[in-house]
Amino acid sequence: RIAAGGGTQIPDGLALGERALRDAPDAHVRRIVLVSDGIDGSGLGPDGVGALVRGWTPRGVSVASLGIGLDYDERFLTAVADAGRGAYAFLQSGAELEPFLVKELDRAGSTVAENVAIDLAFAGDLRITAAHGAEVQPGSTRVPFGPMAAGETRLVVLEIASRAERAGPLGDVRASLRFRDRAGDVPAAIEGAPLSLVAVGDAAAVEASRDPATWAQAEAIRLEREQARAIERWRAGDGAAAAALATSNAAGLRELQAHHDSPWIRQQLAEVEADAERFERMPAASAEGRAYGLRSNARRRARVQTGVYQ
Repeated sequence: RIAAGGGTQIPDGLALGERALRDAPDAHVRRIVLVSDGIDGSGLGPDGVGALVRGWTPRGVSVASLGIGLDYDERFLTAVADAGRGAYAFLQSGAELEPFLVKELDRAGSTVAENVAIDLAFAGDLRITAAHGAEVQPGSTRVPFGPMAAGETRLVVLEIASRAERAGPLGDVRASLRFRDRAGDVPAAIEGAPLSLVAVGDAAAVEASRDPATWAQAEAIRLEREQARAIERWRAGDGAAAAALATSNAAGLRELQAHHDSPWIRQQLAEVEADAERFERMPAASAEGRAYGLRSNARRRARVQTGVYQ
């Protein structure tokens, strides 16, 4: 007896799903998959729905989102997935729905840890200014990942700032990996060795201290975020500025190759170069352009989270 009419109250639907999961046995995995155009009629907006979904994660609920077609609200659906520590994907047609749902069921069935997070303890005035690959709340030192399946990889790159005005020790950073072990249904923690940070005024000393592979991967992820900005400029109608930013990002990736070449960086470079070419010839408002932008951002988000080129 459901009939079309008016808007969709997405937060109410999500809340109904979360209430149903409360009655599930403790041993069950709690996962919601939102399949929607993300055009919400509640007025809550991306920030509001994010706050709602974020409140469920301490109880082990994860929320994935799936946008189908070319007219969904990408910002709304990615806000749901980010807050819910879940997957996000773009499907151009409903025919692609089955593989996504099968993958989600497989991940749910092989979940080995829940509420996975890294807690950081900073000495001095160190603080996180940006996070790539996880949603870190302003002022927080917790890096949450949500549930993880057997064999799953997650990667986070943190930008950490200090107000130090002169060279010298900045203090230690201590990291603790915390999660609920589903095998024994008990909390678990792994303490990492402290990492000592030092401020220097010599660029050569910075260069000498780098691990080439780690630095290259971190910079590549930062450039992924910059390329997402290029996509947004293109969508806003400024194809020339988007192409210029993509060209700059490609130059940055070539510089990384000179320090540490890898298949991941080569593939990323090829995609960025393709973006620069498409920005100048493909209208963003066309069906082809809309699909290209949605697909590119969905793939980019997955790569940033996992460190695996997809």
